[in-house]
Amino acid sequence: MKILLVEDDDALRSGLLANLEAEGWEVLEAESIESARKQVSAVNLVVSDLRLPDGDGVEFVTECKKNNFELEIIIMTAFGSIPSAVTAMKSGARAYLTKPFDPEELILHIKEIEQKIELKRTAERAGRYGLVGISDAMKRVYSEIDAAASSNSPIMITGATGTGKEETAIAIHKSSQRRSGPLIAVNLGALPKELIESELFGHERGAFTGVHAKKRGRFELSKEGTLFLDEIDSLPIELQPKLLRAIENSEIWPLGAEKPIKVDARIIDASNVMLE
Repeated sequence: MKILLVEDDDALRSGLLANLEAEGWEVLEAESIESARKQVSAVNLVVSDLRLPDGDGVEFVTECKKNNFELEIIIMTAFGSIPSAVTAMKSGARAYLTKPFDPEELILHIKEIEQKIELKRTAERAGRYGLVGISDAMKRVYSEIDAAASSNSPIMITGATGTGKEETAIAIHKSSQRRSGPLIAVNLGALPKELIESELFGHERGAFTGVHAKKRGRFELSKEGTLFLDEIDSLPIELQPKLLRAIENSEIWPLGAEKPIKVDARIIDASNVMLE
């Protein structure tokens, strides 16, 4: 939460600043509307007096909401200017406080606004990811998706069957720099073990009996995208070195090939068991 505190009374501004910073919030200061205008674009919340030396606080509130409808505003007012505060509320301010007030009252209002902003962000992320839920546990999931999406490193997703591992992989892909590329999913547990190598790495014509045409593997098909390997624990142990080579060196050996080929795929693995 980033707050702009607009107050021309130096003593009051300094006292409120200390209280707000003690809560862990980043606070910018302004003693006038002119100074506030230069900083308002950088904050989530404006806490402003209505009576400022260079203008009308109501007009300032209206201007702020016009330029940024999402901006939250709390008004501080002297008793005689309550009608103006009501006007400011109608213009979009969230709350008003009558001076003198207990700083804890302001802090309570800010915490309510902070919670509202966080719930809105969580709901937006849930919708963007195609997932459901705004609980604390889901908030942690969304944060981990954000972190994973910003990286190009291999990812392992673990969880019981039905907990949304594939949906999480899709969310990571759609939020990553590779979102314009393909997302290729392979359920290794559903493939016969003897076909897994060919499916992942491809094969050349004549690589084994009955093969009359070249086949591109899932690694190649995932070029500039993401390869999702579900039930990675079903990968035969003899293929693990080939997978490791693909991840570390970005190259694969199709069956029957005379030389390796370069691949460019981000790997996301999933399993319903904890792997060592």
